[in-house]
Amino acid sequence: MIKTKTWITCILAFVLALSVIGMIAVLGTKDASAEAGEDVYLIPMDGYADTGREAADGGLSLWFVTNKGRGGETVWQGLGQYSLSNEWVPVGGSDEEKLAALTDVCDHLLINGKTMIELMTTEENPNPTLSINKSGTAVTRVVLGFYGEGLICLRFHLDAGEILARDDIETITIKKGFQWYNNACQKLGTGTDQDYTMFYDKANNQFVRQLKQDNGAVAADAVKMTSGPAKTSYFKGDSFDKTGLSFQVTYEDKDENGKNKTGTVPAEKVIVGSYDLNGTEAGTVQIPVFVNGHSVNVAVDYSPLQVDLTKVDQITVDGIAADGYEMETSVTNLTLKNVPYTDGSSADVAISADQINAPVVYEGKCVGKISYLNLEGFEFEYTVKNKTDIPISLEIDASNYSIFHASINNRLGIKVSIPGSAVSRKAIENIDKASWLDAEGNTVQIGDFIYINGVSYTQLFSEYKIRKMLAYGDTLLFDVYTNASEVTEDKVPAEFVDEETGMPKGYLTYDDIMTLEFKPGFAYVTAAKDSWGLGTSMVDSKSYFPVPGAYLKNSVLLVRYPATSSLTRWMRPLATKEEDGTKTTIEQMVAAVLKLAENADDYTRANLDKLFGNVTEDAAVITKPGKTEYVVGDDYSAEGLEVTAKYLDGGTEVLTFNDAAIQGFDSETAGEVDCFVTVNNVRVSFKVTIQEKTNTNPGGNDNHEPAEKKGCGSNVAAVSVALATVALGAAVIVLAKKKNA
Repeated sequence: MIKTKTWITCILAFVLALSVIGMIAVLGTKDASAEAGEDVYLIPMDGYADTGREAADGGLSLWFVTNKGRGGETVWQGLGQYSLSNEWVPVGGSDEEKLAALTDVCDHLLINGKTMIELMTTEENPNPTLSINKSGTAVTRVVLGFYGEGLICLRFHLDAGEILARDDIETITIKKGFQWYNNACQKLGTGTDQDYTMFYDKANNQFVRQLKQDNGAVAADAVKMTSGPAKTSYFKGDSFDKTGLSFQVTYEDKDENGKNKTGTVPAEKVIVGSYDLNGTEAGTVQIPVFVNGHSVNVAVDYSPLQVDLTKVDQITVDGIAADGYEMETSVTNLTLKNVPYTDGSSADVAISADQINAPVVYEGKCVGKISYLNLEGFEFEYTVKNKTDIPISLEIDASNYSIFHASINNRLGIKVSIPGSAVSRKAIENIDKASWLDAEGNTVQIGDFIYINGVSYTQLFSEYKIRKMLAYGDTLLFDVYTNASEVTEDKVPAEFVDEETGMPKGYLTYDDIMTLEFKPGFAYVTAAKDSWGLGTSMVDSKSYFPVPGAYLKNSVLLVRYPATSSLTRWMRPLATKEEDGTKTTIEQMVAAVLKLAENADDYTRANLDKLFGNVTEDAAVITKPGKTEYVVGDDYSAEGLEVTAKYLDGGTEVLTFNDAAIQGFDSETAGEVDCFVTVNNVRVSFKVTIQEKTNTNPGGNDNHEPAEKKGCGSNVAAVSVALATVALGAAVIVLAKKKNA
């Protein structure tokens, strides 16, 4: 009876404690209405310069930020992308709710000064209505989306072109009270604070706030330069620097008193047009800049003076850090001393960061380059130091099933880990276009260090035998050709295309890839922000950079190894014994593997095992034994067990294992037991000792732990002492009342 009451007390205490914890959790949660963004509204972005966004990007996109500032909002997080005007992207809510949301959005915008209904009205359709069906508005689809980093998009798809085409659109007016909706048709935030009329600047592929108009043209007083560029003197080959520019502008939108609103357009919102700083005569050059789509000329002084290339030897570089540069920093603040000019003069020149190409990727002595006027690639030496606390490295995951076949887009993926680095890896495409300097100052690309079936990715790509490379976080992906539409999309030249199949000649499929080699110097590429394929490959790749310190010091060779399941394992061959005084090279191993692959029946585990089997005595050695003594009945623990593997490619690796990887362990009887773990296709054996049980702890167990305590403490999950005490007290009161009843 007492035991039963004790258990009842425990259960009630547990329930009451959880209730108290739950109540505290509820009280500690923010009020949901606070996340509704009642004081948050949208403002159209005034120009897309330096934002990585475009107006025409698969539809016609009008980009917004909130009044809290870009990235300062929370209510929009996780919104995703969805369409209000058809089922293209799923939207929650009933058809009536979808139509109400679509109608509200359309009621608060004008295209070319007209409502959706006005745009849809024709002689054939004098009384149109909005619907959530495709082409249920004046456009094909109305799409809303949150794209991260504080960017929200209103996109119009005009692929049908029945009423409006992209080039027909001149202005879009977002009316006061414009309301955003999530993908459950619920309102987010509050209405936009005023009218915003946005002009479609087709020349620069952006939307900008429309400037004050005068008879259909920009008014003469609509744009006034309030500060000129910081740099006004330029030499031959220079690029115009817009830093310092600022303009006072007057908008077409008016306030409640009918007065045109005004604003400031800073340098970062200005787009620079085409200009020529390569002439032979000195004088003034007019640089066209676009201010909200309106072209304004900015005058600068120009001189054709250039560096005298016959006297380059007298130039030195000042400002190089004597103690070197740490990875994840940059080489800046350099000065070219005693630069000779073609007029016979000389000067010291401060070099800007964009004139220096000196990556801090590789450890040790490196060669950087400086470009100034017609002086291209002036070389200088500097040193780079790795981090001392947690050094940065790069590791190719060669164990188990590290390489995988992504059935979507038929991609081959491999995990690349970068211990010690704090640089964020992004989702970026076409990383094969990225280029940088290696330690010797040579321009390289990631494909120069990757060999597929013994041929460099760079060569395969140039011959259109493989598609682009992608980096999604820490995963490197190879994209192969799968259908003729991709060939058309990539504009593969006719001489590389098979006329009968429409596919590139000799292109690789996923199943054709038998060996992958990552050569020394291979570096992993990332970017400052995600791409997700939104931009063009060449433009995107200009901002890609190798992760500092994330490069290979040895080759990594991986060979496709048939598995017993549907998965394909990739193996890193262990070091092989010398034959006739010579070691097997990577090239020889690749050639032997490809020879087997010529006949599918020959490409078997048995034949590959013969190829890989002649390993050296130290190819896989236990360097840390872990736990070697056990008691009868114990389970094996692989904690602490380490095997050092030496590979054919020259690299070494310390391998650890989970408990299930160990075979041969048996603790049923005392004695010495032979165990082994498999590294690739080689067994590594070791012994453990099983001891008889002893019981020197009466009332306890065989592991010398104290006897189990009875009562609540041994059965209730850990909660705070205060909460448990309150809950237990409440339970005792309940029992006492029941006893006295």
